[in-house]
Amino acid sequence: MPQIARRMGLTRQAVQRVAGVLEAERLAKFVRNPAHRSSPLLELTPAGIALVAKINAAQIGWANRLARGLDRRRLAETTKTLQELSEKLDRDRAVGERS
Repeated sequence: MPQIARRMGLTRQAVQRVAGVLEAERLAKFVRNPAHRSSPLLELTPAGIALVAKINAAQIGWANRLARGLDRRRLAETTKTLQELSEKLDRDRAVGERS
């Protein structure tokens, strides 16, 4: 949970709540973490893997429909700008965490 929380910029408690729901729905399960006994790993179950595949397929279709007709150069520039902004936000957050 701590690794997921750090990577996504969330609280450990928020990640734990979602993980609990995923476990209750049998989409994920907690497994032993050989590197840290008190911090189990979260692993997708076959049902969870199938659901992620279904979500990914739906997202690809949605993104393709949304992008249809957009100017590719402008879309590439927008993507570049958003990546730069994301990197700047990550750096700013890292500085704030050290303060």
